[in-house]
Amino acid sequence: MDAAAREAILADWKAESAIPVPPDTSQIGCAAAILAAVLAAGVPAVLRALHVTLLVAVGAVLLGTFAVIFAWGVFRGMTGKAKGFNAVAARAAEALGRLSTHPDDRGPEARRAAVALIHCAFFSNGPSLETTFEFDPARERLGSTLPFVMDVEKVLLEAGAYPVFTKP
Repeated sequence: MDAAAREAILADWKAESAIPVPPDTSQIGCAAAILAAVLAAGVPAVLRALHVTLLVAVGAVLLGTFAVIFAWGVFRGMTGKAKGFNAVAARAAEALGRLSTHPDDRGPEARRAAVALIHCAFFSNGPSLETTFEFDPARERLGSTLPFVMDVEKVLLEAGAYPVFTKP
């Protein structure tokens, strides 16, 4: 692969890396659930210590509010990274579809799709790293385009990409 092709691949990698990913809000949800649980447990003790008595209806509304915040926090904690993962997985699926439906294309569109496929093969929200598609079925689906994608990947491995179709 000549220097111009390598530079084009690296430029596509940089452009792909600049595409924003929806933020991971699972930590916010977890914090909200913990805060709601602590407040639900602690507010009655504080009110008793201050000799404050609430009407039953006010207490029920307060407890209901804590319950709703807790439930929202648990939900957000469990689904907070899904938007980011789904966005990256969709880009990978689109790239895989482009490459598999145009097996003879080796132009800029195919190069960008190959870069996107390699870039979006993994999703990381910090402490974890997940694959966005199954690699072996993707190999089969790529067919005659696989050597081209592997050539692009070899360039990207030097730039710090994780191996997808080639062995390091």
